[in-house]
Amino acid sequence: MASRFSSAKNAIAECDICGFRYKLTELKQLVIKTKNVNIKACPECWNPDQPQLSLGLYPVNDPQAVRDPRPDTSYYAVNGSRVIEWSWGPVGGPRNFDAALAPNSLVATGAVGSVIAGQTIVGNSFSITAGYATYDDGSNVGIAIGYGNNEDYYGTFGTATPNSILGYPIYACYDQGGAYPTAVLFGLSGFTSQPGQAFFSTITCNGVTLTSASAGYNWDGVSIATWNWSPAQFGLVSGNTYTVTLG
Repeated sequence: MASRFSSAKNAIAECDICGFRYKLTELKQLVIKTKNVNIKACPECWNPDQPQLSLGLYPVNDPQAVRDPRPDTSYYAVNGSRVIEWSWGPVGGPRNFDAALAPNSLVATGAVGSVIAGQTIVGNSFSITAGYATYDDGSNVGIAIGYGNNEDYYGTFGTATPNSILGYPIYACYDQGGAYPTAVLFGLSGFTSQPGQAFFSTITCNGVTLTSASAGYNWDGVSIATWNWSPAQFGLVSGNTYTVTLG
C-alpha cells in the first residue's frame, strides 16, 4: 500500500525552539509529563521528559502497620529487649514523665578525683626540721639527715611543715651519706597515677638548687614518686630548720 507521505529524508525544517535549520529527520518530539506536546526540537534543544514532573501521577504505598501483630511484652521490663533510649532533653536522657517507662543506660557515670584549680607546684615551699637516722645492714651503716616519713631504710625522722604540697604528702627530703653513696632524696606520695620526672623543675634548700631533669626518678607503681641526686648534698644539720622550695 502506498504511503501518504514522502520519506522526507532530504527535507529541511526549523527547530520549534531555537529556529535554526536542520534536516527534518534530525528533529525529535518533546514529551512533557508523559504527553507529546507536538514540539520538534533539534539535538541541542531537546531534553528527555523530566521524571520529577511525574511525581504524584502514580500511587505509591509505604505500609508501616503489621496485620495481626504479636508485640514484645518485655517492653516495660527493666533492661527489656525493647527499652527505648529517647535521647532528648538532655541528650541521652528521657523526659521526666518517661523515666519510669524508659530506663536510661546512656547517662554517663564516673568520678572526679581531687582537683586544685589555679595552683601549680612551682613556687610552693615547706619547712623541714632535720632529724638524724641511721641504718645498719650488717656491713654498711647508712646515715640520713633531714625528713623521712615511713621511709624503708630509716623509719620516720625529722618534721615537715606543712607535711604536704598541693595535697601530696611529703614522703622524704634528706641528705644520705655514711657508708651509703652521697645523695639527696626527695619524694612525694598520694598519687593515683605516675606524675613523671618533670612534675617540678627545681628543688632548692640551704642555698643548693637541683633540677628534676638531672635526678634519678622512680615510681613505685602505686602512689610514691621519688627523685634522687648523687653525688649531691643540701648540707643539712640535725636539729636545724630549712625552707625547701619547688620551682
